[in-house]
Amino acid sequence: MKEDKQGRIIRLDRRTGEVTVLEGDSLIHIISPKDLEALSEAKSWPIETLSQLGGIIANLKTSWRKGQLNYLYSVSPGSEKAEDIKEFNEVFKRDRLGDHYFTVYLYKGGFNMMELRVPLASMTSIVDVEGKTTKLERNGAVSLSVENYQAARTWDVTWSEGLAEVLHIPVKKETMGPVPKSTAETTTPSGRAMWSVQVNAFAREENARSLVKTIKNKGYDAFVVSPKIDGRTWYRVRVGQFASQKEAKQLLRTLIEKEKYPKAIIARSDIYSRIAGPQ
Repeated sequence: MKEDKQGRIIRLDRRTGEVTVLEGDSLIHIISPKDLEALSEAKSWPIETLSQLGGIIANLKTSWRKGQLNYLYSVSPGSEKAEDIKEFNEVFKRDRLGDHYFTVYLYKGGFNMMELRVPLASMTSIVDVEGKTTKLERNGAVSLSVENYQAARTWDVTWSEGLAEVLHIPVKKETMGPVPKSTAETTTPSGRAMWSVQVNAFAREENARSLVKTIKNKGYDAFVVSPKIDGRTWYRVRVGQFASQKEAKQLLRTLIEKEKYPKAIIARSDIYSRIAGPQ
């Protein structure tokens, strides 16, 4: 050990090459050449499943070099089956016209080490011989301290909508069969944008209504909205209607931390429709 010009104690581990600095009561870790080499190698994180997008698979690969996190983020169908690839294309073909985005997080326990927004429109399409998209990916780099990168142990990803397209559609009442299109009931506030929290999305209406019932029993204003994407209807379970994003963020925190809906996201729409019938 030796003391530098600033009065700090410097310690070198001759076996590992690791250097540490004792400054007052703080012990500062100086990364070793061996650690630097390891961080520059690509790391594949565990696969995440985006249930709100019908089981689409998300992948993340990262490395760190000279203060930069280099990443390759991608999403792909849940399997190589033709129906899953078709569904993947239906979900994203129309959505790419909006300002939707993914948010990628790195965590240490409950602490957020990094937050990265990946706009859907910025992702590159990988297509098969039939011209169908089998993967969307984004390759890039962001500033991140080596301490935060080394500390990260898990990752997560959420899906968020910008100007969501929420369409008026005919629906079925529980006891009366199909409702004629001309009499389908919807509730639409005045034209301003509204904010809600989206808890999940389903291909089957009964699954969405079951979740709405569960959330309503906890005292929240839950409901279903149903955008159509290239002829495919998705039943999205949302909670609350707010004039500001700040109010929606407060509810989002409650639904994630207290009610344990970790995939909840904030959703915005300029056209806002609730499905008629029991919610």
